[in-house]
Amino acid sequence: MTRFVVLLNALCAALVTLWLARDLPPVVASHFNAAGQADGYTGRTVFVALMLLLDAGLPAGIWWFALRQARAGSRSLNLPNARYWLAPERRAQTVALLDGWFTLLAVLLGTFLVAVFALTVAANRSVPPAMLNDAAFWSLLVGFNVAVAVMVGWLWRRFRLPG
Repeated sequence: MTRFVVLLNALCAALVTLWLARDLPPVVASHFNAAGQADGYTGRTVFVALMLLLDAGLPAGIWWFALRQARAGSRSLNLPNARYWLAPERRAQTVALLDGWFTLLAVLLGTFLVAVFALTVAANRSVPPAMLNDAAFWSLLVGFNVAVAVMVGWLWRRFRLPG
């Protein structure tokens, strides 16, 4: 089921990215400085290809890699009390819980990246490109980071030793 959710998330991210990209000019303001002013430009085709890779591919790739590490019981997976939670009698339940957690992370990341792409498209609708909407960008960034912090806190709390 989680594989379906991750693939659906990637498909939706790709479709929204392509739909939004139709409004982009041939040369896209692709980087904005701290003041929100455009300071880097890229051709439309390259920019859209990169955004498709990031918006759809990065979240799915992170989910796949992290789940692969969890299933293998890799030491690179920094899980609290890993020896206990990855013991043979608890491994399946732990991997299932991590699968759900990484699925939620992939959906949040994909949503965040598509939203940032939408802000970039909005800034490129005028000639020359307008400033990136700083308030919206910072709200998205703070919201995403708060959500991830809450998720990490829940994960650390969930993987305490019983008792």
